[in-house]
Amino acid sequence: MEKDRVAILVENVTDMTDVTDRCITPQEVTFPLESGSATIKGKAISTLKNITDASEADIVGGDHAQPKVMKTEILIGSGQVRKALTEAELALAQSGRYFQRDGRIAEVLQLPGDGSWCIKDLDELGVLHALAGLTQWMRPDNKGSLKYVDPHPLVCKMLSRVGQFEYLQVLNGLAFQPHLRPDATICNVPGYDEKTGLFGVFNVDDVIVPEAPTMEDARTALACLQGLIEECAVATPVDRSTTISAMLTAAVRPGLPTAPMFHVKAHQMGTGKSFLCQLITAFSSDKSGAPVSFPRSEGDCKNLLLSQFKRSPPVIDFDNLTSDIPAYASLCTALTSEWLEGRLLGGNTIARVSTRTLMLSSGNNVGPSADMARRTLTILLDSATEVPAARKFKRPNLMTEVLRDRNRYISAALTIVKAWVVAGRPMTECPPLGSFGQWSDWCRQPLLWLGCPDPVESVFKALEDDPERQLLGRILEGWQVRLGSGPVLAREVTQTAISKLAVDDDLHDSLIEVSGGQGSVNQRKLGRWLSRNEGRVVNGKRLMRAPKSRNVESWQVVSV
Repeated sequence: MEKDRVAILVENVTDMTDVTDRCITPQEVTFPLESGSATIKGKAISTLKNITDASEADIVGGDHAQPKVMKTEILIGSGQVRKALTEAELALAQSGRYFQRDGRIAEVLQLPGDGSWCIKDLDELGVLHALAGLTQWMRPDNKGSLKYVDPHPLVCKMLSRVGQFEYLQVLNGLAFQPHLRPDATICNVPGYDEKTGLFGVFNVDDVIVPEAPTMEDARTALACLQGLIEECAVATPVDRSTTISAMLTAAVRPGLPTAPMFHVKAHQMGTGKSFLCQLITAFSSDKSGAPVSFPRSEGDCKNLLLSQFKRSPPVIDFDNLTSDIPAYASLCTALTSEWLEGRLLGGNTIARVSTRTLMLSSGNNVGPSADMARRTLTILLDSATEVPAARKFKRPNLMTEVLRDRNRYISAALTIVKAWVVAGRPMTECPPLGSFGQWSDWCRQPLLWLGCPDPVESVFKALEDDPERQLLGRILEGWQVRLGSGPVLAREVTQTAISKLAVDDDLHDSLIEVSGGQGSVNQRKLGRWLSRNEGRVVNGKRLMRAPKSRNVESWQVVSV
């Protein structure tokens, strides 16, 4: 029986002594029986063979059909769990569909229905399902004969929880169009890219970027993108430049470690905020975006972001905000860090997920506040009409046109950035935007090079108009006038506000606002507010903690 079985394996195995370091499918990898070994990623693998999905009668001997589906044979027996674990992981790695991400096995999956792509982490049952489709498990019975069995549960459990893998490639996310690598080369081959760890799910037939584009090529590409927003009621040249920057960001987001959020603001309903967000989204994905409601608390925000980032979506779009964008800690971290870590809802699992996703938001007369002001670029729309929704357009089906010719516009965006790189990366002097250095190089400097206004102007304007900054400025001004520049106890500030200031005095009203009191100053809340704003400079003044006397905290306003 064993001789017959070997003869069948010889018939079904093609000799290959070396497997190159790349993504491979089971059909591309076979193993020589003579040595019983092969190599992948420079490592020797032994006692692993590819066989057809045959019946047991085929294994014992006799007539058998021609091979159709190649599966990896894994022999499991007493003391062979470690060997089976290695062989099972290798089978997953060879498939080209399974990778490692944050210590777990992840599958690149195309969803039924709309055909969108996502990343799914596999639990124990998911690993079992994957191995059942890729491998053929066998176990010797009491008589020494081999029989088919299901993938070993212990191996599946260990693969789903081990956290360390030898052969699975590291997956950093999905790319939905050709994208720039950190070295500014363009990755235009779909599938796994070893240089970035990104898996490309796109068609490159019509994406054409010159090898060495010139400034004239970049100007032509810029005009192509500007034509898309001619009827979008973009208020000023700065807002138009910010919109183009958002399109560039969407096109190159997979290659950027961090990128700011883009907020579309309007004065009236029907101005086209959601449409412009969809237009920008088209530069990240060929699927229409699915807007989500903005979370109401820090906890909700972190849960939402973790669940969204685990899927590796191209865009997260917060639609129709009704209040200013709060500076939730998790949202701020997601915009200025390449990774976000936290506990997943409904369990004790700590997840570490990539944040390489474009963040959009929109709303009427709302904008970023506090720490979000420096992390968000605002695009203002103004139709200058009484009923914006009643406007008529020369291109009423613009969104359909963009999705149909999407590769043309992706090519234009990549051409602009590539031309700037080929030109030697000329740097235009401008105020830096902290935490977004590479984004500034790819999505800001090329536009300045082409003579466009600085798209970051909205950030500095938002910082000046930040309500918290303006409130602090009013308190510092009134404090210095009423209380002088010497040290003052918090309770003295409260007493002064109550006894010496008129009810309608600006300092009195501002202290009530920051302390959360109802018609009076809450001393405890005022003390916490003073601590949070220590050292901030507004209009040439700053709040400082004075040296302690009698072990009591005192404060003073000093000029800078």
